[in-house]
Amino acid sequence: MNKHHITLSDGDRLTLTGLLTHGTLSAKKFKRATALLELDRGKSLVEVAATLQVTYPTVSAWRAAYTTSGLACLDDAPRSGRPIEIDGTQRAKDRLPFIHLFLQSPDFQRAADRLVTGFVIESTPGPVRF
Repeated sequence: MNKHHITLSDGDRLTLTGLLTHGTLSAKKFKRATALLELDRGKSLVEVAATLQVTYPTVSAWRAAYTTSGLACLDDAPRSGRPIEIDGTQRAKDRLPFIHLFLQSPDFQRAADRLVTGFVIESTPGPVRF
């Protein structure tokens, strides 16, 4: 029976084992590193896919990426498209004036007043309306 496995170099095997023992990997890297080690141990692509709960083509792609680029396959490839120029904190700061204007708008005030008048809580024991 032809098992689809790879043969890791001793250095790559040690590196992958070290990465897995430190416990600071992302889930993607963890699965990729585990898959490479399992394939090196002689498990088939189907067995590794079942163990890691991924598809057969995914494990096959990881194996192909390792054979072409080595351990660089553990990292994600750069995403296409325009790069992000500002981070989330800056984006939130930029939106604050608009949020402030919205909260001060008459439409928001009328909606808030309608919501508040629907909620009546009495301080004395008795029924509470919502």
